[in-house]
Amino acid sequence: MSNYYYDDPVEEPVIKRKKPRAIFGSALLLFGAGLFLNTTLAANINIGTGGNVEFGQGIAVTAACSGSSVITATPTSSFVNTSGAGDFYFNSVTVSGIPSSCNGDDFQISVYDSTTSNALPIFTPPFESSKSVATVYNNAGYFQQGFQSTGTTVIGDSGAFTVTFKTPVALSSSVMRLTLQSTEHKDWAEASISGGMSSTCTLLNSGVVKCWGHNGDGQLGDGTTTQRNTPVTVKGLSSAVSAIAHSYTHACALLITGGVQCWGSNFRSHLGDGTNVAKSTPVAVSGLSSGVIAISAGNGH
Repeated sequence: MSNYYYDDPVEEPVIKRKKPRAIFGSALLLFGAGLFLNTTLAANINIGTGGNVEFGQGIAVTAACSGSSVITATPTSSFVNTSGAGDFYFNSVTVSGIPSSCNGDDFQISVYDSTTSNALPIFTPPFESSKSVATVYNNAGYFQQGFQSTGTTVIGDSGAFTVTFKTPVALSSSVMRLTLQSTEHKDWAEASISGGMSSTCTLLNSGVVKCWGHNGDGQLGDGTTTQRNTPVTVKGLSSAVSAIAHSYTHACALLITGGVQCWGSNFRSHLGDGTNVAKSTPVAVSGLSSGVIAISAGNGH
């Protein structure tokens, strides 16, 4: 022990500890960058690929109407109870950052699994079959339910909307890809009815087609050649319909899958099925199983 007394205070060395928060913040930044790099910027969103992108995360996308402006799409899921069990379902999408160049267009939303090219059913309207496309109309910045989208609710704001499915049917675990497309607006009234020389067809909001009138060539599509004084349902359409076209003695339907089916007179090969035999129920147009966006029917074609 020292025999001397020191009057001056002794300064203890200060050890500065690194704050873990900074390291954690860096980890978050790196993780966020990984999520961004795992997405695509061509209107398709990869959801769940490699376990990196999850519901509730906003992802950058572009659509035809947005040009170079990036839109953010945020899919969400919710738990739906069933008797004795339940599961998580894809139940809504929020789309934000929509530029004014998209005013007047429709946004179409679909989802896919990891193995097939067919869109999954995502919601079921009351008293109708399930739909694989949800359409939102951008009415000059005011967003509203689009064509054949009964069974959804749309809440819009400046440059953003959320579409929610009242009865969701796509399991969250099955959704691996989401597509957001902008298309020319389809007015319900304009697309819902078409007439021929002596018969008429109408497209219901459910995607079902009904026809009535003269039926000598099977142009009503009900499997008969019997004249109908009231509407009958066209039989054999392979999916819901987005548009119809009717000529003198034949009719065609554009399916939501992008394919085309026709029925009725065929003596000039109107139906495009490789024959000249009339058909009283729809047949697929050869080579047009997908990718079609509009149809028209003429007198002999």
